[in-house]
Amino acid sequence: MNRVLITGASSAVAYYLVPRLQAGGFEPVVVGRNPPGFGGTVERCEIDLADPAQLARLPEAAALVHVAPIWLLPGLLPVLRERGVRRLVAFSSTSVQTKRDSQVPSERALARRLADSEGRVMQGALFARATILRPTLIWGGGRDQSISSIARFIERFGFFPVEGAASGMRQPVHADDLAAACLALLEFADRGTGVFEFAGGEVLSYREMVERVFEALGRPPRIVTLPRPALQWAVSAARVLPRFRGWTPAMVARMNLDMQFPSLHARAILGHEPRAFVPSREDLALE
Repeated sequence: MNRVLITGASSAVAYYLVPRLQAGGFEPVVVGRNPPGFGGTVERCEIDLADPAQLARLPEAAALVHVAPIWLLPGLLPVLRERGVRRLVAFSSTSVQTKRDSQVPSERALARRLADSEGRVMQGALFARATILRPTLIWGGGRDQSISSIARFIERFGFFPVEGAASGMRQPVHADDLAAACLALLEFADRGTGVFEFAGGEVLSYREMVERVFEALGRPPRIVTLPRPALQWAVSAARVLPRFRGWTPAMVARMNLDMQFPSLHARAILGHEPRAFVPSREDLALE
C-alpha cells in the first residue's frame, strides 16, 4: 500500500509535497477540516484532528506526514496504529530552542509545548519508524508566516525597519527542500529515525535576508535602522493589521541573535543539499 496521509495540507510544505508524492508513485490523502483539493486529483479526508470522535474516519495508510501542529499528533497515534501506519514523519520547529528563553510568555509556552509534544510522539509511536524534523525559517510558495510577511510589509510601505545591525545569522529553508526530505524518508523507510534540525543551504544575516527580499521584489533596499524600543512599538502597532498579527516585540530582540543550526547529519542521511536563499516573486506569492 502506497497511501500517505498528509495533515496540514494548506501549508507551504504540503503545497510542494503532494505533487512530489504523486510523481513518486505514492497516493496522497490530504486530511483536515477543509483540506485543499489540489486540482481534484487527490483524495480528501475532511475531519477535525482535534475531535476524537471524528478520528475513526481516518483511512488506512502506510505512512503519515504530519505538517499540522505537532501537539495534535499524540492523540492520533492509537488510531494511526490501527490504520496500519508504519512510517511517520512529523514537523516540529527550531522554536523549541530559539523561543525557550523569550521575553514573551506565550513564546516560552510554545517552546515548552513543542518539546513536550516531541517527547510524547517519540514515546508513543513505537509501532512505526518515526522522524521529527525541526526546520529553521521556512520560505517558498507564499504560504509561510515569516519571509512572506516581510515581503508584504515592503510592498505596502516601501521600506523595512530593523534594530541596529540586524546581524543575527539565519538559515532559511525552502519548503520544497523539506518536501524532498519527506519523500526521501518515505522512499528509504529505514533512514533517519529520531529528531533532526533541518536548515537551509546558506547562512546569512537578518539584514542580508531582508535585502534579498527587496531584490526579489525588484526594489532597491530601503532598510531603516531604529532603536529597540521604537521598533518594538512599531511592531506592536503593525499587529492591528491582519497580515501582521503574528508579529511580536520579541522578534526585534532576535534580529541580532544568531539562529543557525548544524544540519549536516540530516543532509547526509537524506542525501539532499538544500538551496540557498534566493527568493522570487512567486516564492513570496506577490504578483
